[in-house]
Amino acid sequence: MPIEERWEALEELEKVTVDWAQLLSKTDKISLMRAGPLEIVRAGKADLTQEAWWRYGKELAGRKRHWDKMGVVGTLAPGAVVAGGWAAGGISIIGVWLIMSHGSTTSG
Repeated sequence: MPIEERWEALEELEKVTVDWAQLLSKTDKISLMRAGPLEIVRAGKADLTQEAWWRYGKELAGRKRHWDKMGVVGTLAPGAVVAGGWAAGGISIIGVWLIMSHGSTTSG
């Protein structure tokens, strides 16, 4: 469909973005707006990085949050193992100390 046939719809959309839309995000050449249930992207000439971010940004942000959570788990698990080993070793040392210092001695 030629642009001439969509001109009225584009003019109406422009009016909605000016009158009602809330700006969500903006770069030099691309802006994202919300007007009610509509998300409107106004694009000029975008470079490859901007196109990739608009297309895959939500997916990449979700993956980053997932890996951040996994990093915390990966840090806490070895810490728990070390703390458990220290606690077990600490208990053993205390047990040996109690036996050595408070054990019964036979005098003969």
